[in-house]
Amino acid sequence: MRMMIRLIPTLLVGLVCCGVALAGSWETGGFRTANGKLIQRGMTKTEVRRDAGTPLDGKKSATAKSEKSSSGKASSKGKRGDVWTYKGNDGHYAITFHGDKVAKIEVTPFRDH
Repeated sequence: MRMMIRLIPTLLVGLVCCGVALAGSWETGGFRTANGKLIQRGMTKTEVRRDAGTPLDGKKSATAKSEKSSSGKASSKGKRGDVWTYKGNDGHYAITFHGDKVAKIEVTPFRDH
């Protein structure tokens, strides 16, 4: 019985670690550039370009769907916007702008490219 009690936490930690290792991409609130500047949601395009430089890729997103969050506020999820890609320590960062502001930052690890 004691062996089972000790084994359960070990198995749970193992499952959590496997889930993180197998994740394809994830959303983050911000990231640091090579020169140490913080890029985060809410920044303008001008601020991002100033702090992170020229993106590797810039394109228009084709999605046009808006949703409401649980708080009742309009969510930027699904709206049309520009997407700029930067290379970082963890992988490639896809920054989605809605209007002039960063709405979403998604990380795709290098192993998935």
